[in-house]
Amino acid sequence: ITSESAGSQTSDEVLEAFRIAHNWRMAHALPMIVERKRLAFIAKGGFVTSGRVKRMASIRKKLTRGSTDLRQMQDLGGCRAVMPSLLTLGEVVARYTGGSTKSTMDRYSDYLSSPKSDGYRGIHLILNFEGVGQSEEFSGQKLEIQVRTRLQHSWSTAVEVIGAVLNQDLKAGGGDDRWRLLLALMSDYYALCDGVPLRPAAPQTQSQLCRAIREVECELGALAFLKAIRDSMSYYVSSPDNAWMYRLSMDSLSRTVAAYQAGKITAVNGEDYDELDEQRQTVIVSVDAARDLPRAFPNFYLDVSHFTAMLVRAVKNRKLHRTYHGAVDLPQFG
Repeated sequence: ITSESAGSQTSDEVLEAFRIAHNWRMAHALPMIVERKRLAFIAKGGFVTSGRVKRMASIRKKLTRGSTDLRQMQDLGGCRAVMPSLLTLGEVVARYTGGSTKSTMDRYSDYLSSPKSDGYRGIHLILNFEGVGQSEEFSGQKLEIQVRTRLQHSWSTAVEVIGAVLNQDLKAGGGDDRWRLLLALMSDYYALCDGVPLRPAAPQTQSQLCRAIREVECELGALAFLKAIRDSMSYYVSSPDNAWMYRLSMDSLSRTVAAYQAGKITAVNGEDYDELDEQRQTVIVSVDAARDLPRAFPNFYLDVSHFTAMLVRAVKNRKLHRTYHGAVDLPQFG
């Protein structure tokens, strides 16, 4: 399955391609579970750790967007640690860059020292999975580890939720220029709090930055928009028992978010084809306990409350809530 073959297919070809891609991505499920458990041990005291198998919709979009092959994708299985501060983030990353983890690191991407132009920040690591026992046969699979601060997690959630509500792919650089500008400026406001570099294009002082945020917010009516999201989205959420994996499903028409225990994770059954339904978003995830689902995946619950509170602070140019004290040197690799 390549980008050249992903564009136009018959319904039978779509289902067969879906089956092949599904089986390959699910070959990353057990490695993801094992690696997330390892990450949870390393990141003890963190805000939350989670794992997910890449959504079929995201795989198809990635194939269609660029010249890549399914086997070249290195993030079919991914884990994430959300840490309270840059200091604790650095401690987690150092365990991987220092070679003190079972799985070995293949690539290191530092989007903290060099944020993306849209404002995205975080550390991305590509691992060569090393399994033992039941997971040994999956050794060599590529997994992605993302390490973020809680503020960076809040920002990324806002990008996804606002894009979903507006039906604009803000995450991929599409959509309204004003929203993308506001989000980029807010990422710099968060950067001031976390103590990481601002984008070169950003206003370089707090007062200048807050003034720019205030101007764009006023033009968009962003706070009123975010409040409307909060007031209108009253999703029902099921409460599953604790399990190794969960299937999170959000239906935009029935306005429900449901969390189920994921059963035979390597089998293709009727439920898996929910991912072909545009009104429904489904993702297979792993967390320590069911209660961690809303914290790990706030985008599924359309939770932009933290981002909204930070936007209010920025508009009013209030004193920064700093998450660090002094300079922090991030570990390097390669």
